[in-house]
Amino acid sequence: MADEYDPESFSVRVSQSLVKALTGQAAEPGPVEPRNAREASLVESLRRESRLQKMALIREMKELQLKEADEREKQSQEVLNQSVNALDKKLRSLHFPDGTATATKPCASFRERITACYKVNGKDNPLACAGEVEAFSECARQLSRISN
Repeated sequence: MADEYDPESFSVRVSQSLVKALTGQAAEPGPVEPRNAREASLVESLRRESRLQKMALIREMKELQLKEADEREKQSQEVLNQSVNALDKKLRSLHFPDGTATATKPCASFRERITACYKVNGKDNPLACAGEVEAFSECARQLSRISN
């Protein structure tokens, strides 16, 4: 048979660096110095590649942040538009409950009443239409306040 195992002849050498590593006292290895021009060019190309990767990652992060900010802005703009539309509908329902006024001819019903009044009372008694004129003026003032 081959050599038998002899526990007395077995030994293990433990180096000082192994003891430090096992106890957690090992120092971080420093930068490796290139030994020749080829290694130096490899190290430089690795550093350049690392910088390019970092720059690409930063660029991607910025693009993602801009995209998220754009989405948030679009959402807030949409909410704002919905709010404006709701307020517009509410104002129109308050100022024109009968729904006769349109966006192109505001206060049209008041204008029609004034015209009819002047046709009846025009030359003889124009002051009889003072109430219709006042109502039309109030409508015009309200529209002026809304548009400003």
